[in-house]
Amino acid sequence: MRERWPDLRATTILVVEDEFLVAEDIAQLITTCGGLVVGPVASVEQALGLLAHDAPCGAILDAFLQADDAVPIAERLRALEVPFVVVTGYDCDRLPEGLRAMPCIGKPYEPHGLMQAIFGAIESKHARR
Repeated sequence: MRERWPDLRATTILVVEDEFLVAEDIAQLITTCGGLVVGPVASVEQALGLLAHDAPCGAILDAFLQADDAVPIAERLRALEVPFVVVTGYDCDRLPEGLRAMPCIGKPYEPHGLMQAIFGAIESKHARR
């Protein structure tokens, strides 16, 4: 049975990932589902810079970027009420406190599962309104 991919048409998704190939893979998945990619960006500063101008519909956020954790980005996304999922190569239970309450996908991720997770986070926000 074929998996049904989520429909992300007209949905902007910020990609925050410091591994170039992973960022490109995530961006391609979003595009394949019809979404619009914001970024990708590879640092806390770049992500916060983009978020200062506009709020995307959702975000996929690597838990650790170069020497920093992504907590400041998560805090800004929460303030803007932007749903997001966290991706990490670490154990999800060992994430910094500011990231633990969010959906967490381990690396290597299953592509369909990652797209379903961000779609679910965005849909959940709309259902609460």
